[in-house]
Amino acid sequence: MSRRDLLDACQRISIRPDHVTGGKRGSKDNNWLRTELINRTYGPGMQWQFRSAAEADQVCVRAVDCRLGKLGRLLSIAQASMREGNRELVEYKRLCGLTRRRPNDEAELLRSARQWFEISRIAQELCAVETGVNNREVH
Repeated sequence: MSRRDLLDACQRISIRPDHVTGGKRGSKDNNWLRTELINRTYGPGMQWQFRSAAEADQVCVRAVDCRLGKLGRLLSIAQASMREGNRELVEYKRLCGLTRRRPNDEAELLRSARQWFEISRIAQELCAVETGVNNREVH
């Protein structure tokens, strides 16, 4: 995959390919773009390990397609649920780091994150069932 593919993926979900630091404009490198694509599609805090840059690019392009609904509604729902669950977990980690803990808020965030991840799992399983039914040959 080329930088052009990454830039096209960024453009499709409105990620700017440049940044401004100290009044000077510069372009983001490929790793920065990949990180932003993953954060925008699956939520903050995702720590993925890829074997190669090409594999990371394929995941990013597929994630953008999924977000835009090109891979089906169920996968879009699963991705959105995963994104919300990850946001809840990041907020939970932030609350855990506070000096004055708020156990009720932390418990509520954990419950909410579990529910989002359960919705994501169910949507992925339904998509697998739907795909299996559609791919089955009728004799």
